Amino acid sequence: TSRKGDQSLQMQQANKVAGDVTGSGLLGRSQRQQSGGLARKPSADGSTRYEYEAEDSEMEDGMGVSQEEWESEVGGRVELPTGLEKTLTAQILHTYETRLFPSAESIEVKRAFIEKFAAILTHEFPGVEMDIHVFGSSVNGLGTSRSDVDICLTTERRELENIFVINKALRRHGMRTYCIPYARVPLVKAWDPELRVASDINVNSTIALHNTRMIQTFVAIDSRVRPFVMAV
Repeated sequence: TSRKGDQSLQMQQANKVAGDVTGSGLLGRSQRQQSGGLARKPSADGSTRYEYEAEDSEMEDGMGVSQEEWESEVGGRVELPTGLEKTLTAQILHTYETRLFPSAESIEVKRAFIEKFAAILTHEFPGVEMDIHVFGSSVNGLGTSRSDVDICLTTERRELENIFVINKALRRHGMRTYCIPYARVPLVKAWDPELRVASDINVNSTIALHNTRMIQTFVAIDSRVRPFVMAV
């Protein structure tokens, strides 16, 4: 009972102080408006409590700009002047067609490299079933004449996942190679001095094949994707 009496007395004192602060000159008018004011609220036990009530004008100021204003100023689409947009479009297409689009010769050289690589595998690993999957920029539509050839070998012969085995086979046929055995995807970087083609080769790391198909889909959906991405 004593504890409840103490709590009631403390509540009365707090209410009196709050009433004095809001009702007297202890808070100036501007401060009361800024705080939104304290409003008397009757409690279930008969005592009085004070709650903060914001004025409509303060709610508007506290909320900031409207959603429409925000989207217009921050999240909206930037509209370029018609002349500038046409100029940029023409420049991107010109750069793509004259400097980025792979030449017929480069495409043929890469095809010859893949055939040569397949012949080396057949010679070095007779009777071993292997599939050669070309992925990356050479096939996803975003390659240039200088793009290397990314290759993924798939095979059930797990010992071939040791990239040093592939490395030795390529070197025996005049390829210059460099191994990266401890990367997340171990690979052999190869250079054919005859065809002057570079290639990155991995074994049984097929996730990149799915990524390539996804990018191929993006490029096929909209003809603007390819020149824009390559220009960037």
